[in-house]
Amino acid sequence: MKALTPAAGARVKRGVKAAIVANEGIDEAKKVVKRERSTVGRWLNRNDPDTPPLDAAIALDDVALRAGAGAPILQCYALELGGVVFFPPEAPIGEGEFFERLASFSAEVGDVFQTASASLADGKLTDDEIDENVKQLDDVMQVVAEMRAAFLAQRSAAPAKGGK
Repeated sequence: MKALTPAAGARVKRGVKAAIVANEGIDEAKKVVKRERSTVGRWLNRNDPDTPPLDAAIALDDVALRAGAGAPILQCYALELGGVVFFPPEAPIGEGEFFERLASFSAEVGDVFQTASASLADGKLTDDEIDENVKQLDDVMQVVAEMRAAFLAQRSAAPAKGGK
């Protein structure tokens, strides 16, 4: 695998920071990954090229995911590969929840427009503004993935064509 560009490395470092924050800081994260505090600290240091190896990244993201913070390291690497990560809903979505999901989708799209408008107001985009806009778009796509899963789940519950 080729080395990350400086910009890609900085994005991954932001994902690592988000994962460590979701793990309640360096001291808790070092316990999760069974590494020295100085090693975890290097992963946070933007001037150090070290990033967590796969086993540590998975462990940090697992805790972050359970804390409701997504899987920030995985999501950063997926973005570098041109992809996006979606998480299926934890429980099946019932028919009555479709309208809730549609309302959530509308709210998320509104957030995208609001964030993008604020970011573009001065004609310049900072890395933080780009990250925030991407996060807002990811939130929209997560709601879409949940709605998609809900509709597909109804397929097995729906009567066959012509059936009652």
